[in-house]
Amino acid sequence: MVKLAILGCGNIGFFLAAKILHHYYPLSNKKENVVNENVELLLVGRQRLLDKLNESGEILLMTYNGTKIIIPRDHVNYVTDVKKIIEFQPDYVLVTLKVTQTVEVMRKIAELDGKVIIVSIQNGVRNFDLIRSIFLKSQIISGMIVQNITYSNPCNFTQTSDGSLFFQFTPSTHFITSILSNAGINNIITTDIRSVQYGKLILNLGNAFTAIGGSLKQILDSKTYRRIFAICQWEAIEVLDGSDINFVPFNYKLPIRLMPYVLYAPDWLSNFLITNVLGMKTDNARSSMLEDFSLGRKTEIEELQGEIVRLGEIIRKDRDEGGIIIDGVKLGRGDRSLTPYNHGILELVKLVEEWMEEHKKGWDVPFTADEVLAFIEYGIVPQALQF
Repeated sequence: MVKLAILGCGNIGFFLAAKILHHYYPLSNKKENVVNENVELLLVGRQRLLDKLNESGEILLMTYNGTKIIIPRDHVNYVTDVKKIIEFQPDYVLVTLKVTQTVEVMRKIAELDGKVIIVSIQNGVRNFDLIRSIFLKSQIISGMIVQNITYSNPCNFTQTSDGSLFFQFTPSTHFITSILSNAGINNIITTDIRSVQYGKLILNLGNAFTAIGGSLKQILDSKTYRRIFAICQWEAIEVLDGSDINFVPFNYKLPIRLMPYVLYAPDWLSNFLITNVLGMKTDNARSSMLEDFSLGRKTEIEELQGEIVRLGEIIRKDRDEGGIIIDGVKLGRGDRSLTPYNHGILELVKLVEEWMEEHKKGWDVPFTADEVLAFIEYGIVPQALQF
């Protein structure tokens, strides 16, 4: 028997759970609760999603290749009390928390230190260090999921992009990846997970654009939005190169360094490449940051654009000038900033966070590309934030 817990079960957690339950908990098996003697699964997440699960009576996952997976409610062991993990005594805890929640939540199960293997499947590049600050004795496996999973009411999930889960090579990695692989989840084990994380970070810069623009489709349909996004990626590539940080492709169909050029291309070419080469289904694609906006929650912006800005600040003083020029926009502006576009997006999202905190509610007003550009280049705050 192997016992798995998914901590922070949202879109990614439900994707993993549906695949695992579909394989290890076959409907033909009449046992209650633990339907397969080899794997037992506990999901830990928010009350809001538990309510949705109870309302729907099932988890519905539509995979990228069109397979529909339905998991009945009575096959799902979902709790909201984090400390239930301690009672469960799992062998592995798959952490799908947002970076902003990691320290607070992991402290609640700190007594499992040395008794459990932690698998971090989170955005950003600092999660390992955050978890290690609490779990000093446990083995920690860094991972990265590249698939985009979207959510719709009541408890329906759609995989809108293909890909694999990447895991850091450790003595225990093969065991957990074999469990996931048997459940139909593609895995790649690497000795350089940090490079994968930075490669995904370049893509995840788009999370903020989906949030401020309203949807990924609206962003990709706008030439101005795509070009702002492309410049953010160019800035990121420049500071990663300047910091001697490697980044590798998570999608081998297209090198990461070509991504900004895809965004910068004319509409017809950009849309063709995004749909047919990258294989992205943009119609229903949403980011977790857009959900954070709608629910009035703090976002991961400091771990995304904020990471690029931090790296730019580290190397800024050592450079008199730099960057490349795209349509008159210099990436790297002497003694000002190497990352003005990422800095602008960072500050705009933080303004929205401040507004949500002040008004105690979510944000649902998309900004136009021109408003975003005016804020980045001239500091003009969008009108919706001026009241």
